Amino acid sequence: MRDGDRVLDIGSGHLPFPLATHLAEFAIDDDQYGRAGQAFQRVDGKPVFECSVEAMPFADKSFDFVYCSHVLEHADDPAKACRELMRVGKRGYIESPNRGKDLWLHSARISNHRWAVESFNDSLIFSEYSADDLSGFDCDILLQMHCAPQTKREKAFAALIYLKATQVNAMLLWEDSFAFEVRRLSDRRE
Repeated sequence: MRDGDRVLDIGSGHLPFPLATHLAEFAIDDDQYGRAGQAFQRVDGKPVFECSVEAMPFADKSFDFVYCSHVLEHADDPAKACRELMRVGKRGYIESPNRGKDLWLHSARISNHRWAVESFNDSLIFSEYSADDLSGFDCDILLQMHCAPQTKREKAFAALIYLKATQVNAMLLWEDSFAFEVRRLSDRRE
């Protein structure tokens, strides 16, 4: 990023992107939505917009950079969300937990994820979760170890999730546009 860039953090939540000049959040006053009870974080001097990633109130290409972390897995319509990101931004960064992370940490249902997100060849692939997928292993031991580690071994595991972020998250740095595919359960043939 360059000095003077307009930077949008869509889904800024309780940990806004430090380089953002503008913040956007789906539910500013509802602390239960997507932030695990954490309050929305306002930052002095940064305008806040309450909107969905699928319908943003900004002009075309009004931001030099759009930061979208841990948002798209919640979208009602990921195709519409991806088109909106490309419409309002010239370039950006997207990060979402992948299927493996949601399965092992048992986080899909707890975090209200609708989609498994994978990155492949500079493209995002969204696969709608089934009820079985959302159940994961039906065990939150690894999630507890990650979120509230007690022992040295648990702390090492929690650190590993951050150190190996590319293995547990779909990450995409894009400019101008990016490819995506949406796989809905209703699209499956019987």
